[in-house]
Amino acid sequence: MGKWLPILSRVVTKTVFGDDPDRHWNVVQNNGERAAQVVPHVHFHIIPRPAQGVNQRTSFAMFGRGQREELDDDEA
Repeated sequence: MGKWLPILSRVVTKTVFGDDPDRHWNVVQNNGERAAQVVPHVHFHIIPRPAQGVNQRTSFAMFGRGQREELDDDEA
């Protein structure tokens, strides 16, 4: 994973943000059954961060809602 994060960072910066100097984002990668991963694989969630005061907490609304088996089918 350490090999791919710098590459991912460069690709995200260029593709999503272009030349915008005010670019901020989170990269999330979950591993294992306790992290709600059913099929072992690797993928990254790239979550753009809004400017100060613009729905700061919206992009994290999906975190902390419980384990996969505790969610409704529509939420899982």
